[in-house]
Amino acid sequence: MAKAIYIEVEANSKYLDENERLIKKFVKKVKKDGLLELVRERRHFQSASEKRRRKRERKKRISRETTKKNNK
Repeated sequence: MAKAIYIEVEANSKYLDENERLIKKFVKKVKKDGLLELVRERRHFQSASEKRRRKRERKKRISRETTKKNNK
């Protein structure tokens, strides 16, 4: 089993009627901290070579996208 990850995120409100705002604040904080990405990465075991390969593929994809954008 994977290691447990303990995360604390708070979104406080002055008013009781701001439930939607609180949810938006919470979602924004979770995205900003990259918590979902971290959980997805740790869900399954990845060997070091697999991590390197994925990193290399990601760099290639990003460079292709930037060159494609610059050539337009």
